[in-house]
Amino acid sequence: MFNISIFVWCSDSFIYKLDLQIYSCSYQGEICLMDVEKENFNVIHLCDYPIFSLCQAPNSPSSLYFAEGNDLKLYDERTGKVSATWNLHDHRINSIDFRPENPYVFATSSTDRTVCIWDMRSMKKEGPEKLKVLEYNRAIQSAYFSPSGNMLATTRCPFFSSKLFIFTSLAGCSMNHSLSM
Repeated sequence: MFNISIFVWCSDSFIYKLDLQIYSCSYQGEICLMDVEKENFNVIHLCDYPIFSLCQAPNSPSSLYFAEGNDLKLYDERTGKVSATWNLHDHRINSIDFRPENPYVFATSSTDRTVCIWDMRSMKKEGPEKLKVLEYNRAIQSAYFSPSGNMLATTRCPFFSSKLFIFTSLAGCSMNHSLSM
């Protein structure tokens, strides 16, 4: 085990598009699209509650996935509407990340002390099925796949003790490294 000191701060999510556009979300419930060349921001969707995470599936450039409370919502940029909502966790979703080599598989982290792995192809309106659940003793701030998709890094961020977990075998979810911060 390695001990390192690091300052961790929660921030809004950003998605960079190739055509000089950036999506962002805020704790005020806004999803914005910035046009870098025109130097302007446009609110493209407004929610009643804070948005803690925003993600775009690699195979669907016009779809944005965002977390509003414990719900995952799919926003279709072409129609300007939320086209699907799934209740995935018991408490707030903190992060969403799609697995790079399989664009249908994604991970969510939550303050309910779990990280869940899902398959978009098997999502049902009522009671979506989890592929895998990783349980922790504290709230989990983030869960992100490595660029190859073979590893999953998760973080917990309590006030006085942060920790990074790295899973190298997602099939069995065996944790190989744990770093205290």
